[in-house]
Amino acid sequence: MATGDLHGNLDRLRTELRHIRYPLELDVSGAREGSPAAVLPVLHYVILGFSKHVARFIAEKGYELMAKADLRFVEGISRMLLNEFSYKAKLSPHQFLSQAYAERKLLFLHDVIQICKKKHNELFRLKKQAQPILKSDVYERLSRSRSKSPGRARSKS
Repeated sequence: MATGDLHGNLDRLRTELRHIRYPLELDVSGAREGSPAAVLPVLHYVILGFSKHVARFIAEKGYELMAKADLRFVEGISRMLLNEFSYKAKLSPHQFLSQAYAERKLLFLHDVIQICKKKHNELFRLKKQAQPILKSDVYERLSRSRSKSPGRARSKS
């Protein structure tokens, strides 16, 4: 995405946050100014709170991101994005934590959301395919669907 449309990029980020059910209100004025206090909670939620599948994937790959200082957290995410997703962040961890680069931070967050959504869908599909289907499950689903559907009225001829 190109820079130059701060308002448009902020709107796109807010839309993505609604899609992933971000539980907090985005600090719009802080995000416009590039405040790390406004964007760091979003990054934390996207990586560790949005999807248990993605959080488990990150932990299984050996990235310890919980209970880290802000700088170590952002460094770990940058390393993880590069190694696991071949994504090179355009901001260094120090730039991300500075009071500037507002639009670059919004673009970075949007990219991270897209990466995590894609990985979540991939892991969810794999998990769903790996679960065996038991006969009892099939019979239970059939009986539930039959009990929910209205019975057909038989006409007497």
